[in-house]
Amino acid sequence: MRDRVSSGRGYPGHGAVIENAGARITEYIKHRQQREEEVLRVLQFGKLDVAADETSPERKQAWTPIELVKRIYVGVPESLHIPASHGVLQVLMKLEDEGRTVHDSESGKWRLVGERSALCLKKIIFDVSARSLIFLTQCGVKMTIKTCLIQK
Repeated sequence: MRDRVSSGRGYPGHGAVIENAGARITEYIKHRQQREEEVLRVLQFGKLDVAADETSPERKQAWTPIELVKRIYVGVPESLHIPASHGVLQVLMKLEDEGRTVHDSESGKWRLVGERSALCLKKIIFDVSARSLIFLTQCGVKMTIKTCLIQK
């Protein structure tokens, strides 16, 4: 199966046919890994450009997705920051699933595991749609939220 993917064509839901699907998939994976490393670097050091011997950074303790975007996507037009923050949020949620980051639902900020104070150990779990609503309100989207229970 892997050989078929690595040498075959890809037919995406939109856009042109991808002639070498395996190479493109590898490219996508490397890009996602790079973005994850950038998010982790900013969470840890507050910046992307970190010296190899830097161990005691002066940094913020927690970041919103849009604050991370402003550090990672320097030089990218601000009009693209909101769309970019959706990708950063996905990275943060992946890292949370791996136990590497935590989300404070009250502030909407994220931090690396191990940086929370003893008073902030309580973890509130939201489903993805609830997180998305919180994220949109943090970005300035005005909305009324009604509570409902959806049985799965």
